Amino acid sequence: MKLPVSLPDELLLSRLIRYVTVSGDKGDNFASKVFGSRKVSIHPFLTARLEQLAGWGLESAEVMLFQQTLAPLFLFFLPTYADRLKRSMLAGDGAEAHRASQLSLFGCGNSLCLKWCPVCAQQDLRLYGVAYWHRTHQIPGVTACAFHPVLLEKLELVRRQRIIAELLPTLIDQPRVAFDAEVQVAQVWLQASSIGHGRYPPC
Repeated sequence: MKLPVSLPDELLLSRLIRYVTVSGDKGDNFASKVFGSRKVSIHPFLTARLEQLAGWGLESAEVMLFQQTLAPLFLFFLPTYADRLKRSMLAGDGAEAHRASQLSLFGCGNSLCLKWCPVCAQQDLRLYGVAYWHRTHQIPGVTACAFHPVLLEKLELVRRQRIIAELLPTLIDQPRVAFDAEVQVAQVWLQASSIGHGRYPPC
């Protein structure tokens, strides 16, 4: 069984979660089949070992890297570490990718979360039958949706991230209103997330 087809702006981790949710396979069993270990930790937006994962999808590891993770942002804005980060995400491990991303230098090393827009979640449920994690919502520092003037909700990941069935956005009836400045920041980063799509400055 292949991974489900990627939905618009879907995070790769979201596809993995949808796979184990629909297939009934347990996350640790799936990790063992793909990575050879049940204890592999999956980074929410810098998912590594993409060459192994690509065998379960319909696209290449490069497509996963540039369209389903936040790699384009990090590769563009960290040119010194770009080759190292790309190699570690394609064929290396998550710990190496995390070090190359320099996230720990910005206070993002120990606390990870998944973010979602309640309005997007409701629209996704109507259009696709499922609420899922959007890639652009996961940009560090972004607190609002670029398309709707509401704050993003957060799910703190308090333990090493595994592939957990049904760990998808929940529906919220009354989204919290965002300030204009927060929406504008989200829109700037939405534009930036397409910078270097498949390209990044030479080291």
